[in-house]
Amino acid sequence: MKKILTLCLIGSYLSFLFNNTVFGEDPYLKSNSSKVSKKDIKQKSYYRFKGKTIKEIEIEIRPIFDPPPNWLYRTANRLKVPTRKSTVKQELLFKEGDDFDPFAFAETERLLRTLPFLRDIQMSVKPINEKEVKVIVSVQQTWTLIPQVSLSTEGGRRKVEGGLEESDLLGFGNRLEVLYKEEDNRTSIETVYDDRRIWGSNIDLLAAYFDRDDGERTIVSFGRPFRSLIDQESWKVNLDYSDFIGRLFKNGDERFIYRSKRTDTGIRYTISRGNPEINTRRY
Repeated sequence: MKKILTLCLIGSYLSFLFNNTVFGEDPYLKSNSSKVSKKDIKQKSYYRFKGKTIKEIEIEIRPIFDPPPNWLYRTANRLKVPTRKSTVKQELLFKEGDDFDPFAFAETERLLRTLPFLRDIQMSVKPINEKEVKVIVSVQQTWTLIPQVSLSTEGGRRKVEGGLEESDLLGFGNRLEVLYKEEDNRTSIETVYDDRRIWGSNIDLLAAYFDRDDGERTIVSFGRPFRSLIDQESWKVNLDYSDFIGRLFKNGDERFIYRSKRTDTGIRYTISRGNPEINTRRY
């Protein structure tokens, strides 16, 4: 019989604890089940500002627990490296000096809701005068450092895993994951780094390195993804290199040992055509 002992320091548990038990259900997710979403209502309510100049953009970063009920929650707020305002600002589909566009405003809110290190996105518009408006973006942080530890045994075989994942590295919104595995007297270390926007650009980068006793594997992927319906093009370049020692068995006995080297590359380019507010097609 398989016996598995898994410590409760896994991402799904902590994510549930912090985002569901503490905060409750996200009203935006709940609204998606209705025929008329909150986003549609909000977008229509801001049409009166269409064409006015965005004079100022104010960004508010709220702590994980706001307000913290006791010392434990206050400690969590202090331990979390705050998300930087520049990290949120680079995700906006508009900037100061642009004409206000209700659709870009609604798409920005949707985009911010997809970020794993933010929750409870609140956006509003306030008139400054007859020709200018102020956009206010308020977001709440989440706990992003997730430890992973597990131990399992079956038929005399033992499997051990342990690692850490940080999805808001130093407040820049980047992901770093390190995982150690030990199984069948073989060990491996997996490292993954995901940068949504290299140096604040629209280019994302994913780099992964897997170091095992019997070989290694390196994956590099970079490109410009579709982040919103407004984006008109997307491209991506992939590189996957592996070098492993393989073994072939017959009747439980090892018969052959071989070395396998493989390099895979790929390039993809996609364009988007049509009115994003009505119908969009990607080729």
